[in-house]
Amino acid sequence: MSNLTSVLLLLTAAVSCSYDWDQFDPRLAGGGGTSGQGAAAASGGNGQGGASTSSVGGSGGSGASGGAPAQLVDDGLLARYFLAEAESGTAPTEAVDAAPNPLALPILQDPVMSYVTEDGHRGLHWTVAGEPGGPRLPILDTKILDLDGVSAATIETVARIEEASVSGSRLVHVGVDSSWHVSLGVASAALIDVPIHFSFGINTALGSASANFPADFTAGRMVVHAVFDSTRAVAAERMRVYVNGVALSADMGAAFPVQDDVVSLDGTQAIALGNRLINGRSIHGTLFYGAYYLVAFDDAQIAHNVSILLASDD
Repeated sequence: MSNLTSVLLLLTAAVSCSYDWDQFDPRLAGGGGTSGQGAAAASGGNGQGGASTSSVGGSGGSGASGGAPAQLVDDGLLARYFLAEAESGTAPTEAVDAAPNPLALPILQDPVMSYVTEDGHRGLHWTVAGEPGGPRLPILDTKILDLDGVSAATIETVARIEEASVSGSRLVHVGVDSSWHVSLGVASAALIDVPIHFSFGINTALGSASANFPADFTAGRMVVHAVFDSTRAVAAERMRVYVNGVALSADMGAAFPVQDDVVSLDGTQAIALGNRLINGRSIHGTLFYGAYYLVAFDDAQIAHNVSILLASDD
């Protein structure tokens, strides 16, 4: 074998063993997948394959098997936070958005809150309910105001809830003070059959639409979807909640939206994860992921994302 041939073979082997190091940086790769991921969020893409025009696409999955990463549905994706900036500790200063036109959320540090890794899933953990701390930012002059005027939206989150505050804890929240304008949370401090609280501030005389959906949190880490669609003919279908892809039933007394009503935001609200702007609404537990979409997911889209997020929310 000639020396030239030997050199070419060595170069070929080196190239074939190279790695895409961006996959290990959640600020760049977001979904933690292997090859095939798109531009970094900082460059204007969603960091996970770009915004998709199909019903399925965009986000990288765990890639643990070494094959192509699974793709989260990203129709209407507005904001997506994997909360995977650190394996543990309190060093990160902001939660990174993996959606187009990324909106980083400054993290208010809190002695009872830190990043943790639980069974391979990274997220923010609070050891006490009803405490301050967490990512939050006023929505004025941000893309979150795109929720204003919509008649359909979806909230998506992954959490493990041990306890909620007596006054209710927030999971993925847009609101001000005690108001839950576009929000999903936990209604009370008990654990079994506690309602998931789902609320929208809308343009009606009532001022808001809200419903409680009893759920059993003792199963541990769960994927929760809340779907708002005021175009539905049946009132009870205008606000729906799913846990791990299974639809829950609303409590009696739910205030469902008027048909074709829209969300009303004026910029005085704030987006927050695991809390609200004025604090005091943390869960006792771990928030692994949160996202907003400007479309109402159907059952197939929910089931698709549940299968991916149960495997990896990073």
